[in-house]
Amino acid sequence: MKTAGRYFDGRTARATPVVVVLRPDGLAILGPAGERLALWPVATLALAEPWRAGGGPARFRNGEDDPRLALADAMAIEAILDAAP
Repeated sequence: MKTAGRYFDGRTARATPVVVVLRPDGLAILGPAGERLALWPVATLALAEPWRAGGGPARFRNGEDDPRLALADAMAIEAILDAAP
């Protein structure tokens, strides 16, 4: 699964456009030039706030860290939720 998203690094309010790839070892977050910004293990993925299909973007977090990932693609969100514990 691959989709577009917005990554917030937790240090600034700036959103970085990213490509997100769900892999067996986690969620790879790739920057605009294809560089890996982060790899979040599937075991640590969680919604930062409640989400429902059709209700806007989902915001994910990696454990208790500050960075956040916003995704709008409902099919990608469901795939990530299915993979996460």
